[in-house]
Amino acid sequence: MPLVIFSGGPSTGKTTLALRLKSEIEKKMKEDESVRTTIKRVVLINEETLGLSRAQGYKNSAAEKMHRGAFKAAVHRAISKDTVVLADSLNYIKGFRYELFCLCREAGTSHAVVYCDTPREEAEKRNQARPIEAEEGEGEEEEEKKEGEGEEGEKMPSFGYSPSLFDDIWRRMERPDGKNRWDSPLFDAKNGEEMDVDAFLASVLFGKQLKPTCATSQVNLSGANMLSELDRRTQEIVDALIETTSLSGGGLTTVPHTKEKVLMPSDFNATSLRKLRRQFLRFQKSSPPKTVTAIGDLFVSFLNTSLN
Repeated sequence: MPLVIFSGGPSTGKTTLALRLKSEIEKKMKEDESVRTTIKRVVLINEETLGLSRAQGYKNSAAEKMHRGAFKAAVHRAISKDTVVLADSLNYIKGFRYELFCLCREAGTSHAVVYCDTPREEAEKRNQARPIEAEEGEGEEEEEKKEGEGEEGEKMPSFGYSPSLFDDIWRRMERPDGKNRWDSPLFDAKNGEEMDVDAFLASVLFGKQLKPTCATSQVNLSGANMLSELDRRTQEIVDALIETTSLSGGGLTTVPHTKEKVLMPSDFNATSLRKLRRQFLRFQKSSPPKTVTAIGDLFVSFLNTSLN
């Protein structure tokens, strides 16, 4: 069953639409036996269901990487061939959407992207109507009172982003492009609401399943062997980047273990590159990839997102 990736700036209606789709799918499960035998459950994953803080999760690049890592790990755990997973978050970086796409390929399930196309002015009004989330450790009792409950365990966002964070996220938004395989099929939801739900469900729920490729096919490795391969392959990629970039001075660089290329900045720094590798290894140790051949793609995607 598919992974549905919601994407859009802050306050564009992603959670409202995700809850609506979840309700519609569960309704079809009750009414249609053929749907019920195909779909066993519908899982909504967002900051509210994971207990993550937006204010803390997007306050700087290091926190955001940890935030995305926790979100990706939750999606990875939920994906299966009889589960519809609704990944409701900003998902505004194309490299991260590609990582989620690779999880689908690995599991052999279908996927789709829903872009909440709400004008920034309207989103800004919605954001301003919400109280700003308190910093960590401040106003916890007040936050608990203000949280808006959806279904059990599901909450609507009750807090807005600070003006500076709101502007920063909108500035860095990488809008999905249906020409990219990881953004296709792409569905636009005008104002986060105007969307043909029935057509969407017919297309996505019973759409073409992604086939595992050589980069995502299963390779049975023990945990120790996987960590060893993570260490070896990422080190070889870093060594190749340092050697090549020191001669060429930056640009698109070919590396081993993947067909993807790394876009190296002109102010390349070997120390920073090694630091990013250590960060990547820490993220992956908490939720290592299931396939050794996916390591190169994941690491290059991580580097492109971090370096650029």
